[in-house]
Amino acid sequence: MSSYNEDDLFASVTLKKFYVIGVTTDNVNQYRLVLTPKPNSNQYFYMTTSKHKKINVGHKITVKGQLNGRLTIPDDKYNRQLPSNVLNKNATMVLVKSYK
Repeated sequence: MSSYNEDDLFASVTLKKFYVIGVTTDNVNQYRLVLTPKPNSNQYFYMTTSKHKKINVGHKITVKGQLNGRLTIPDDKYNRQLPSNVLNKNATMVLVKSYK
C-alpha cells in the first residue's frame, strides 16, 4: 500500500489488526494516530478520529476508511507526543469511518 496511483484515492480500505505506534490528541479532542502493519515497519498510516474510544500505543486495531493521499507527518505541537522517529516521515492518510 505504500505506492498507489491517483485512481486509488478515496478507495475503501480495511487496515486489519494494525499496530498503534503513536497516539496524541489535538485542541479539538481528536485522536491523531500513526499505525503500521507490523511492529517494526517503516510504512506509516496517519489518521485522525473522534475521541470516543480509548486507544493506546501497542494496541492492534482494525480501521475501515478511505485512502486520502500522502503527507509528511508534521512536527507540530499536536504531534510532539508521537515517537520522534515518525515525525517528518512520509505516511498514507486515511479518512476513518470506523475502528475497533
